Amino acid sequence: FSSVLLAIKEKNPDVVVLENITPPWTIAALKQIREQGLKFKDIFVGHGPVPVVKAMGTGAENLVSMVYFFEGDSPDHKEFFGLCKDAGFEPWQFSESGIRYRAYRRVQDALTRAGSLDKEKVRAAMWKTNLALFGEERMKIDGKGFGTDHPYPVQFHGDKYVSLWPLDKGVKIHKYKNGNW
Repeated sequence: FSSVLLAIKEKNPDVVVLENITPPWTIAALKQIREQGLKFKDIFVGHGPVPVVKAMGTGAENLVSMVYFFEGDSPDHKEFFGLCKDAGFEPWQFSESGIRYRAYRRVQDALTRAGSLDKEKVRAAMWKTNLALFGEERMKIDGKGFGTDHPYPVQFHGDKYVSLWPLDKGVKIHKYKNGNW
């Protein structure tokens, strides 16, 4: 990542977005940022699961990332958090766990509304979904069959990621990284 980081360094940005799906790449890029002494005001890591946090040690403090849920108390939140607890992990530890929960809920919704396993009835039910997830997010499908899934911002504080959403909560608890590794 040296050449890319040197190009970024020349631009002197306040914030850097690092979107690597595999933890080894994310870890390597973050370590090189630290080694080169780059001190961005903030850094956003699209995927920051447990391996990233462990590899960064105290340098993980105030990393911003994204997950597919936010802290709340809707029925979906309660079910999702309960499933994660039963499986023996915190939802933030596996950042993709929220999107998997959403997918399973959509399948459940379509099958329930279809009232059948007939593939055409299930397909029709999926196209007509109006499922609300986590109390506020509605699945919308465009004419080509693409739906929407919105990740939510989190920031690592102490020993876990905490939700920066809803926005008023995030404004109160967000802290800039300010190059502190």
